[in-house]
Amino acid sequence: MKAVIQPSATSHVLEEKTLPVPTPTADSYLIHVKTTSPCPGELDWEAWFAAIYPPGGLEPDNRVPGTEGAGVVAALPTSGTPTFAIGDEVFFRIDAVLPGAMKDYTLVPAINVAPKPKSLSWAEAGATALSSLTAWQGIFEHGTLDPAALALGADTETADAARKSNSTQRVLITGASGSVGNWAVQFAAAAGAHVVAVCSGAKAAAATKAGAAEVIDYTTSSVGEWAKGGNEVDLIFDAAPTKPGDTGPMAQLWSAIKDGGTLLSVVNDPNSGKPSTATPFKNHVKAQWFLVTPRGSDLARIGQLVDGRDWKPMLDSVVPWGQYTDAFTRVDEGRARGKVVITVNV
Repeated sequence: MKAVIQPSATSHVLEEKTLPVPTPTADSYLIHVKTTSPCPGELDWEAWFAAIYPPGGLEPDNRVPGTEGAGVVAALPTSGTPTFAIGDEVFFRIDAVLPGAMKDYTLVPAINVAPKPKSLSWAEAGATALSSLTAWQGIFEHGTLDPAALALGADTETADAARKSNSTQRVLITGASGSVGNWAVQFAAAAGAHVVAVCSGAKAAAATKAGAAEVIDYTTSSVGEWAKGGNEVDLIFDAAPTKPGDTGPMAQLWSAIKDGGTLLSVVNDPNSGKPSTATPFKNHVKAQWFLVTPRGSDLARIGQLVDGRDWKPMLDSVVPWGQYTDAFTRVDEGRARGKVVITVNV
């Protein structure tokens, strides 16, 4: 089968190679991959986070990029009672230490697979898992909103109570027009929270459509200026890319979080940008940087919402297999305005 590998942990030059089709395991599905999508920084993860990788690093043939995707079940786990059948359409998130989706067939742990949303095309489904899962876990798992408000399996009374509780919370989301931030705005607003979106004025209408009650245009103002007006929030979800060592944006976020609130980031450690002036007043803030956890049960709930609300991922472009180098370069250089999708077998 065709595959793309990263020859070393520091190489940004990918190589196409012929590899054997993986053999099904006790707890993994063999997926015939339709589409996948590169993630910014993906080719640097093994070098940056060496501690979570096997001692000595990955074998070159196992260093296959593509940590999310969509496809068709080709073979079942060799033990247990499978949730899916051969031929089922699914989408998935693969842990970074496992071979990814840049190949014809890939193994995906059963716990990381979910039904493909029927309303999404293959391109859209292949670009949904990573960003939506990151936003979901930020808002509902590490954050303070109750997902029961979305009524996904909850009874009406429970959903109403959760929504009432969520409605008392103010949530500020940076990078609100980006792939992760847009999902976060939609999730938080759908759950009943008052959402403050930070994005450019040009993207304000899109943020409002996604559910934001307020928009801070970072091209004409700032979170710091907004906070000076006496504004504070209960939860901050930081999804805006920043340059390494640039603590200015994080310091502004500290000015807007309530003491006792939650400040989350998928970009930088919030504590590294905490200004000394905040120390005496905000010692009870939960400040956390987190990595997304692959989890099919979360993806299944996201899929229900996607189909029920006609939500779509933000796509920059869809490119054929032969242009995978251009796709990774576009993403790594920050030129993509949304997800870049690579068609593997469409």
